[in-house]
Amino acid sequence: MSVENIVNINESNLQQVLEQSMTTPVLFYFWSERSQHCLQLTPILESLAFIIF
Repeated sequence: MSVENIVNINESNLQQVLEQSMTTPVLFYFWSERSQHCLQLTPILESLAFIIF
């Protein structure tokens, strides 16, 4: 995922993202490269992140 507004969450930034979610909408999207559904949905979510922010 390459859109600037999309953040890959890991142990080191999870708390920061959760705190930020108090003032900014956050969508947690769990995906897999092996899932056809995810391959179809990911570009849509990337476009949405670009439009909203």
